[in-house]
Amino acid sequence: MDWYVKGAVIVVLALGAANSQVRASERSLSEGSGQESSSTQVSSGFYTLEQAKRGHLLFNTHCLACHSYDTASAERAVELGRGFWLGERRVAMNLGGRRAHLFPTVYHFYRRIRDSMPAWGADSVGVNDKVDIVAFLLQQNGFSPGKFPLRSDVVAMKTMRLREENFEPLFNGKDFTNFEFLLGPNCKPAPLGCGKSDPSPVFSVEDGEIVNTGKIQGYMYTEQKYWNFTLRFDYRYELPEDWEGDDNEFDGNTGYFLFVNDHQVFPKCIEVQGGNRNVLLPFGIDAVVKGTQDNELRLKVIKPVGEWNSIEIVHQDGEIKASLNGVLIGGVAKGGHEFTEAGHIGFQSEGARIRWRNIRIKPE
Repeated sequence: MDWYVKGAVIVVLALGAANSQVRASERSLSEGSGQESSSTQVSSGFYTLEQAKRGHLLFNTHCLACHSYDTASAERAVELGRGFWLGERRVAMNLGGRRAHLFPTVYHFYRRIRDSMPAWGADSVGVNDKVDIVAFLLQQNGFSPGKFPLRSDVVAMKTMRLREENFEPLFNGKDFTNFEFLLGPNCKPAPLGCGKSDPSPVFSVEDGEIVNTGKIQGYMYTEQKYWNFTLRFDYRYELPEDWEGDDNEFDGNTGYFLFVNDHQVFPKCIEVQGGNRNVLLPFGIDAVVKGTQDNELRLKVIKPVGEWNSIEIVHQDGEIKASLNGVLIGGVAKGGHEFTEAGHIGFQSEGARIRWRNIRIKPE
């Protein structure tokens, strides 16, 4: 139980503490945990609000005898007579606040609970109930809900990052701070060109996600320039309501521009493809780029259209590595491109409705 003790809020209970009834939470779940999110928090949307509500009830049933979920409930444990014995002391542990941030991914957090909790029998609580409990604890650790429930898919859980050292959020979940825009086919920026810098209605923020309609060509790009970096984000295409066909036929398209310095639609750069049928294939726009992609591996690891996929793009001293859902599938070997200086990073608008979330970067 060392992971509980380290950094946890521990409440020492007197041996004669009163055994009063467990109070119902005074905090509305719709308001979240009440914990202020750290600036290093980069992940969200891994569970639904309804799932967290179920998890709250399950936590009270199976976990509350030994644990709490926020500072206030930990303090109340003194008078409620809860906790477990450590020698001559009785303690209650707070699993809210920053507890989940001790784990690199949702999988690591879930696995600890799945394989060791509750203390009187880890198999006494079903897997689906434990997933709901994890959803509730993610909420109590400051991670916001999304539109899709957390499921007992350990492969997917391993892509859900909870702790990332030295990463900076590019998207704050609220507005377009850190980004600029250029919209209009064949346009350069105004006043010399016809390009528009107003993102509306092509780009918008909705439910903590960036939504791109794809109805006007252009791109969103970072205010800062980057050379060596690790870029991570999630994306999800939205199928047209009248779509018919399988996923491999859907030709939704976008791309991720690297080393942009001369803005126009579309600029000289390396584009790492974001299209559904060739995601993470690097190629050059007005540049020689020797990119590779393992298409068979892409087909194995990509999730169905409409579900979230995770992308990581790393550039280090001329070499590019591009991973989908934690699996390396594309890249450019060192010496395989002509670019030598830092540039902006762009997210392309071109012909498909797509959402992005959890956009963060680690400059090297």
